[in-house]
Amino acid sequence: MRKFKIIFITIFSIILFIPILFLNWNKDVVSSMDNRKLTDFPSMNKFSNETIGQALKFIDDRIYGREYLINKDTELNDKLFDLMIHPIYTYGQDGYIFFGMEERKYTDYHKEFANTIVTLKDYVESRGAKFYVVINPEKTSVYTRYLPKGVNYNRYFITNIEKELVANNVKFVDNTDLLTEKSYTEKVYNKEYDAGHWNDLGAFYGLNNAIRLMQNDFPDMDNLTLDDFDISYEKKFSLAVSKFKIDDTVPVFSLKETNFTDLTEDYISNVKVDSQNNMFSYIQNNTDNAKNLDKGLVFQGSYLNGRLQYLQNVFSDYIVVHNYHNIFNMDYYFNMFKPNIVVFEVAEYTLNDTYFLYEKMKNINFNPSINSIESFELGNKKLDYKEEKNSKITTLTVYNLGDVQYAYILSNGEVFDLIKEDNVYKLSTERELSSNIEVIYKEKDSNNYYKNFFKIS
Repeated sequence: MRKFKIIFITIFSIILFIPILFLNWNKDVVSSMDNRKLTDFPSMNKFSNETIGQALKFIDDRIYGREYLINKDTELNDKLFDLMIHPIYTYGQDGYIFFGMEERKYTDYHKEFANTIVTLKDYVESRGAKFYVVINPEKTSVYTRYLPKGVNYNRYFITNIEKELVANNVKFVDNTDLLTEKSYTEKVYNKEYDAGHWNDLGAFYGLNNAIRLMQNDFPDMDNLTLDDFDISYEKKFSLAVSKFKIDDTVPVFSLKETNFTDLTEDYISNVKVDSQNNMFSYIQNNTDNAKNLDKGLVFQGSYLNGRLQYLQNVFSDYIVVHNYHNIFNMDYYFNMFKPNIVVFEVAEYTLNDTYFLYEKMKNINFNPSINSIESFELGNKKLDYKEEKNSKITTLTVYNLGDVQYAYILSNGEVFDLIKEDNVYKLSTERELSSNIEVIYKEKDSNNYYKNFFKIS
């Protein structure tokens, strides 16, 4: 009997520790189930309560079979107690499913986010393009009437951001009121499936609202119509990032017009994007109206990724960059594509440090425009360069500039920003560069701008 107990305890202990033995040790893992980056193992250079806490959180996040166990636990609680126990989902009233809710207050983070938008707007518009912000509400803001009883959800953090945008003349549209009005007669978010984002019908209304904003400056843009799309319906039997069973029907919009060229593969290997937020697309419009339209650079997130059909008709070229961490490299993308229109689409639930890093917002630093500077002193730097041409993008690296405050290139009458990278300065662009290059720079200890020349052979 004693031998049997020892064997039983041994087997039970092995089973208990198997999930820990197979922990996921990879860095920078993002969980679609949790909608967040999972905890990395802490550095043990300094042993403290904080490192112990992070290590325990790491084990909880990275334990083998975690998502399977969570899904089974969620199913069991639903069947036995009609409860939704899940990292990101929760039941509302009348069978509605929402993302889990948390209290949100207007903080210094949100004020910095508003300041960042103003900085982006100033950068883009000082270079002759137009800048727009599209704010998309999560389901909680549109279907507030179906939230769990006792939940009082407000959007004060958003409305305070919008006050800052108004004060700084940022052109923006908030789709909350429109979609709330539509929600009383049409299903613009699904009842169960995809508990946070709009569905294809909601995207249709929200993006038409954004187009109306841009039409004030670009009247040749056409509104979307339902006749532009083949509309079908799909049954969904599980939640978007979970095997939790549901029974929902969702609309699917497919664009009838097919006169477009997908150039994504021609560009993507030469365009830098964040490893975790790596969506990039380049769609060229070949319709009859394309010659009247302008090039658009759109920083977009999960509300629009996978829904390219809505804006393909709106621009002559529709260039998509996954927002979040990539938005801080606005100068890199702007100089690469030289768009006429820049759109920053942002979802309400992404206004936190997971998506838009607070430290990066505080330290954002773009070159000022030099279009109004008429004279430059002749510099004496002996510059060198390297030019790399790929199928669509030319990268010019300038050496020996030193640690200057700002640097630019003047080519064919256009000004480009040089961006410092590993002690050299680089420009990546799809423009054809002239053989005679002017390099303009401002030393850190001087108010003067200097000019140097070199010839590309």
